[in-house]
Amino acid sequence: MNDLKIPQYHELMWPALQATKELDGSATVSEMNEHVVKSSGITEDQQAVPHKDVRMSEVEYRLHWARTHLKGIGALENPASGVWAVTDPGRSISEPEMKAANKAWRDSLRERRAARRSGPVTEATGEDEEGEAESNWRDQLVAGLLELSPEGSERLAQRMLREAGFTNLTVGCRAPGLVEHRHGE
Repeated sequence: MNDLKIPQYHELMWPALQATKELDGSATVSEMNEHVVKSSGITEDQQAVPHKDVRMSEVEYRLHWARTHLKGIGALENPASGVWAVTDPGRSISEPEMKAANKAWRDSLRERRAARRSGPVTEATGEDEEGEAESNWRDQLVAGLLELSPEGSERLAQRMLREAGFTNLTVGCRAPGLVEHRHGE
C-alpha cells in the first residue's frame, strides 16, 4: 500500500486554495481536506496510507504543509484553530504566480535561517506606527464593514460561524438549511 503515489504538498497547494475559494472563502480543515480529496481524485487507498510519525494520513499531512505554505505566501490565513480563509491576494493569484511566490518564500526562509546561524539580528520596534494603528482600528473596521457587498457580508458571517465551531454551513438566501454545531471540533 505504501507504493501508492500520493501528491506532494506543493502539488496540493493549488487544489487546497481552490477548495477554500469554492467553499465561499473559508473552510475548516476537514471541509478543505474532503473537497481536495474529491476534486483531485485521491483514492481511498491513497487516503489510507498513514504518515509515519503523526496520527494522520499521509494525504492529511501533505495538505497540512500545503496550507502552511499558502499561509506563508499570504494566500490563506488561519484566523482560528482549524479554520482557514482566503486572503485578498489569494483570491486573485494565478497558479504560476502561486508557484513563484512559494519559491520566493522558501528562499527567504533559507536566507533567514542562514542569517540566524551567522549571528544575532536586531530590528527597529516601530512603536509610533503601532500606536497610531491601535488608535484608529475601530474606524478602519467600521469603514470596511460598510463597504462589504451582500455576498461579502454572507462570507463574513459564515467565517465567523466557522471560527465559533459551526460546520457544514449554509448562509444567506441561496440555500437555507440547518446549521450544525459540534463542540470540540
